[in-house]
Amino acid sequence: MELVELATKLPHTTTEPKTITRDQIDSIEFPDSDVLGSTLEKKIRRFLLEQACSLGNLYKHKVHIYFFDKNGTLYHLHTTIWAVTERMVIFKEGRWIPIRAIRTVLLV
Repeated sequence: MELVELATKLPHTTTEPKTITRDQIDSIEFPDSDVLGSTLEKKIRRFLLEQACSLGNLYKHKVHIYFFDKNGTLYHLHTTIWAVTERMVIFKEGRWIPIRAIRTVLLV
C-alpha cells in the first residue's frame, strides 16, 4: 500500500479526507481530546511534525497533514509548516492547528 492510501484508511472514518486550503482552517472546530490513543503514536506524530517544520524552514517543502475536526470529519491539508509549539502547528499568515487534532503527517 502507498503511504497516502495508508494515511487515508484511518479509524473513526470510512470516507475520503476532505482536502482544504490553509485559508479554510479558521472555520474548523477542533476536537477537545487527542485523536491518537497511544504514547508511541503521539511520539511518532511529534517527530514527523518536527521533521516537517525543518523541511519547511530550510527548503520550503510542503507536507500532507491529515487531521480531524470536532465532528470526526477527516481533512487533508498540503502546506508548509512554519513552527511547532508544545500544542500547536503554525502555518503562514498565523493560521494553526492544535496537535491533538492531527492524525498523521506525510513528508513526501
